[in-house]
Amino acid sequence: MKLYHWMTDFSGISSRTLGSPQRVYARWLAALRSGDLDRLLELYAEDAILIGDFAAGARIGTDQVRAYFRDLVHHRQFDIVPREVRFRDVGADVVTATGSYAIQFGGVRHSDPVECVPESFTMVFRRNHRTSAWLITNHHASSSPELDRAITRRGSGAGLLADSS
Repeated sequence: MKLYHWMTDFSGISSRTLGSPQRVYARWLAALRSGDLDRLLELYAEDAILIGDFAAGARIGTDQVRAYFRDLVHHRQFDIVPREVRFRDVGADVVTATGSYAIQFGGVRHSDPVECVPESFTMVFRRNHRTSAWLITNHHASSSPELDRAITRRGSGAGLLADSS
């Protein structure tokens, strides 16, 4: 089982360096930051399950996942700040990503205050046998104030830290 550990800086990492689930995660960040829900939903399996802090219960299927993110990114001051992520091969066609990011959002006016919600997350990526594409099948995120304090004390790093086999 391989474990890949990334921090927040994806610059300088070529597409040959990143495996497919890592590319999907980088595309997920870019789509969410831009508010492009169509591009974001292309990364989820049709029967994906999303459990997040900003809605009660599980969101099942891309229509419900779209509604979850639509409600989140409509804030004028929305951003997602990646902190760290570890990718782990758990089977021939399954990879998990576990890490943290912070969701920042304010109201719909620039004068509205900005809130930062540190979150821990897990994503499960599965390769589609028909298309060979990697898709997000499960995504769970929950707020983690303790994580915010720990990262603040430790400081932030950048780039690929380790490939521990």
